Amino acid sequence: FTTALKSWGREIMNDLTLSRGIGPTSIDAIQKLLDGVHWEESGGMNPTCGSAMRVAPIGLLYSHDLDLTAEMAAKSSIPTHRSDESIAGAVAVAVIVAGVASGIDVLNAAKKAVDYAEAHSKKFSDKIRLAISLRDDPPEMVLKTIGTSILAIESVPAAIFAALHGRNFEDALLIAVNHGGDTDSIGAMTGAIRGAMHGLDGIPQRWLDGLEDCARIISYAKRLYALHEMII
Repeated sequence: FTTALKSWGREIMNDLTLSRGIGPTSIDAIQKLLDGVHWEESGGMNPTCGSAMRVAPIGLLYSHDLDLTAEMAAKSSIPTHRSDESIAGAVAVAVIVAGVASGIDVLNAAKKAVDYAEAHSKKFSDKIRLAISLRDDPPEMVLKTIGTSILAIESVPAAIFAALHGRNFEDALLIAVNHGGDTDSIGAMTGAIRGAMHGLDGIPQRWLDGLEDCARIISYAKRLYALHEMII
């Protein structure tokens, strides 16, 4: 993973247009990796959500084993995001994705995520508990209470709330991206959770028709599934 990050970093340095969407914590960490800093020390301590936003493939790959999912999600955060709350966020999202992919209903998957996240941050796990407790309340009120910033302790519980509250994939995503803040990250995490629930058929075709690099993303998903089948 860190080898890939460094390769990506070199590409970015040659063409800054490729840095679209990369957060400042990740950029700083990639620069440290390029400077020779070891991956266990390269990650920033800002408690942002970049590692949680990207972690869904780990949940899909290791969906047969929640303990392994949590372990690998935590490790995947460290090269770029070393704070306890960032690691807890990555673990929480990966566990929920793994849970629903393995057939656990989304509410119980979220409750399992609380337990795994608590090993890294009690404050963070309490925020997920709050999101779960408010899952039937109006989104406008809940998301103001939880927060929607780039901080993992806000964006991850916001995504979990949207995933729990939404009637279907589309409804959940519209909740995630229409209440301000770090909408791309919240949308990515909500989409990962509900996507693991519904599969490709649950995504509106009109959204797929307009999706950048859709065919490439689907090809990666098929490769990931093949790898999952090899390791279970």
